[in-house]
Amino acid sequence: FKLQAIFDAITDGICLIDKNFIVQEINRGMTGYLGVSPLDFIGRRCYSVLAGREIMCKDCRAIYTFYRGDPVSYSVSKELNDGYHEFEISIFPVRSEKGGVEQVVYYIKDITEKKRMEGKTEEYMKRLTELGK
Repeated sequence: FKLQAIFDAITDGICLIDKNFIVQEINRGMTGYLGVSPLDFIGRRCYSVLAGREIMCKDCRAIYTFYRGDPVSYSVSKELNDGYHEFEISIFPVRSEKGGVEQVVYYIKDITEKKRMEGKTEEYMKRLTELGK
C-alpha cells in the first residue's frame, strides 16, 4: 500500500513493462497524461497503449535496455487533446537477483512548459544582446 501511494504520488508518468512488452503496473501520472484509466493499460502491450500501434515500434528503445541493461533517454513530441506536447522519456532496467533485466521502468515527463520557457528566455536574451549593440 505504501509503495503504491508513493508510486501514484509521482506526477510524472511511470509504468513497469515486462520482457513481453506487457504493461504490469502504471501510476496515475501516466494515465493523467493520456487521459485513460490504469485498467486500459495493465495487461496490454506497451506499443499498443503508448504508441497506438499493433506491432512493436521499429525504434523501440526498451529492447536496448532489456538486452544491454543500460538506461536510455530521448525526447518526443506528441499531439494530445490540448495540443502538442514535448516529452522526455527515460527507460531504466529492473534487474532480477541474478542480474538479468526482467522488466523496465518507462518514465515520461512533460517538458512542454520548460521548453516554452527556454524559448522565451532565449528570445529575451537575443533582444538584450541587440539592445547592447
